[in-house]
Amino acid sequence: MTLPGSNLSLNQVNTELGRTATASINLNDSAVRTLAGVGGSGTTFGMDSLLNKTYSFSFSFSGGTDLNLRSLAVTAGWDQVAVLSATNNGTINSTATGTPALTIDGAYARGVTFTNNAGIYGRGGAAGPGGRTSSADTSPGYAATDFGGPGGGGTGLAVSSAVTVYNNSTISGGGGGGGGAGNGKAYGTSPGRAGIGPTTVVVSASGGAGGGGSGNGPNAGAAYGDFATFSAGGYSTVDINTPGSVSGAGSQTAGGGNGVGSTGRISNTIGYGTIVYLSGGTGGGGGGQGAAGGGGNGVQLAAGVNLSGAAGGGGAGGAAVTGNGNVTWGATGTRNGALS
Repeated sequence: MTLPGSNLSLNQVNTELGRTATASINLNDSAVRTLAGVGGSGTTFGMDSLLNKTYSFSFSFSGGTDLNLRSLAVTAGWDQVAVLSATNNGTINSTATGTPALTIDGAYARGVTFTNNAGIYGRGGAAGPGGRTSSADTSPGYAATDFGGPGGGGTGLAVSSAVTVYNNSTISGGGGGGGGAGNGKAYGTSPGRAGIGPTTVVVSASGGAGGGGSGNGPNAGAAYGDFATFSAGGYSTVDINTPGSVSGAGSQTAGGGNGVGSTGRISNTIGYGTIVYLSGGTGGGGGGQGAAGGGGNGVQLAAGVNLSGAAGGGGAGGAAVTGNGNVTWGATGTRNGALS
């Protein structure tokens, strides 16, 4: 509360300081001097210096990772009684999608105000790897499923206590990781040579990886670069023209680029038959701030009958704020992602 503007008693001053009303008190107490806003011990002042005053504590900090506002305030000297006013002047990041960049929780009996003057970014989701080839891919009709699902983005600000927030900058959930692409496959028949029947040819190329989500989402998706072949007559060869590319990790504010699947060709060793070209699919790009990652794609067009392994979907974007019902917004600023 705030002390009255007239008829002030020391009992009321005690209550404002979080003490019992009848506790021993005098005007030279350090807490009373702080409340009155006067100098050190021995400085003369009267009750009028306490009129309309509020017992408060203000501090500022310059960003960090995986922060808790209450812990920061206690470290800065807050006595857990005064009205708290906190100001952030530096970037706040998260190191894991399950950990918010900033948490406001616990008890603030007299109230808390938080002013944000810099970016708060939830962790980005990891990329999904591309579907890779295996010995089973040499069977016509086989669809590979060896790709990992991408991670959803993390939370920017998590709130479970009543707080007034003045957001003068950006609060963002992490971007979802991009989905890995399915592997590609083509199969057909090569004419063989004199005295040897046609050769069945099956080709399989690995898919590209997805990109990491914004909020420094890691590139956890491998691009295998595999290119497998099977020939019933043994008269075919295979070349990997281009290995699969590794996808990009997300930056603080943008999603990572997607990976491209491996490409190759297969032909009869003595020049008979049609050369078959094939590429694995392209992975999905990482999501931007608070946005979902892109899904992986299927196989690119190639000669023969084309099949594709299932592609991974993109991960969901992270929430800008969870526990939004506990927040009174004095200024909204930029908020990327859900307010839940």
